[in-house]
Amino acid sequence: MDRYQRIQELKREKDVVILAHYYVDQEVQRVADFTGDSYALAKRAAGVLQQNILFAGVSFMGESAKLLNPDKHVYMADRRAGCKMADMAAAFLR
Repeated sequence: MDRYQRIQELKREKDVVILAHYYVDQEVQRVADFTGDSYALAKRAAGVLQQNILFAGVSFMGESAKLLNPDKHVYMADRRAGCKMADMAAAFLR
């Protein structure tokens, strides 16, 4: 069994959906259930049936997914992933 097949199997076993932003590596996009920009992925997150959401994106995307799915578990692929635009907005609001 190759890595791709193993990941698909684990997603079913663990009831996980993977959401990936366009800018993540192609290998990650290949195993993702949905790819898109932050707005499209937030909309997708609101309608997923899986109990666990794995987000390959920046922190505010995971936060949005959690707000839209308070009873589900949301995990970030990289908790340190940031967004320069979001950082600029935060600096502006201080």
